[in-house]
Amino acid sequence: MNPVKNIMALEKEMIANGYWYIDSKKDMRIIAQTIADQGVIYVEAMDTGEEWLSIATKKGKPLCRIRKIGAGKVMKIVGIHPSGRSIIIEEKGCRYYFETALGSGREKTLNKAKFSAKFQSFTEAEKRRGMDVGVWKWRVV
Repeated sequence: MNPVKNIMALEKEMIANGYWYIDSKKDMRIIAQTIADQGVIYVEAMDTGEEWLSIATKKGKPLCRIRKIGAGKVMKIVGIHPSGRSIIIEEKGCRYYFETALGSGREKTLNKAKFSAKFQSFTEAEKRRGMDVGVWKWRVV
C-alpha cells in the first residue's frame, strides 16, 4: 500500500495509470474527510493492472474502491418515454455519452447525462404542447 497525502496527487496517479472513482462525489468526500482527519490514505500499487484497487485508512479500513477505466463491460442504458421517444446512454471511461432523436452529447455523471438527454429529446414546440410530460423508464442493457 502506497501512502497519499492529498487528493490532487491521488488523482494525478489515477489518471496516469488509467483508474477512476466509481462514485466520484461520494468517494472524493470520504477521501478528503479521511485526509483531513488522519493526514494520509493508502492506495494499492496502481502499476499492477488490476481491474479494482482499494483505498484504505492507516489502520487498513477500506474507504472505497477505484476501477480501471475501460475494464469490464461497457454500460449502456436505454430510456423510453411514454410518447415513444428514446434515449441511449453509454459509459465510456469517466464520461457518459447520450444520443437522442434530436441530438447527442456527453456529461461527467449519469444523472447529468439523463437530464441533458431528456431536455434535448423534445423541441420547444413539443414542450409547449406538453409532450415532454411523463415518466421515463430506464433499463440497463
